[in-house]
Amino acid sequence: MYVNGVDVSAVLLKEGLARVFTAPPCGTKKLKEYREYENMARKKKLGIWKKHRG
Repeated sequence: MYVNGVDVSAVLLKEGLARVFTAPPCGTKKLKEYREYENMARKKKLGIWKKHRG
């Protein structure tokens, strides 16, 4: 989804605020790119990938 030319899904993934979800055949066009963003956020422990105490 784009808002003012910005790929909102990419932004959320990069910030660790979302997970990649696909429902083939739709949603596979940017799958590789989105998985890379999710993996980067995981490695940086951003957002939902942050380690929580408890």
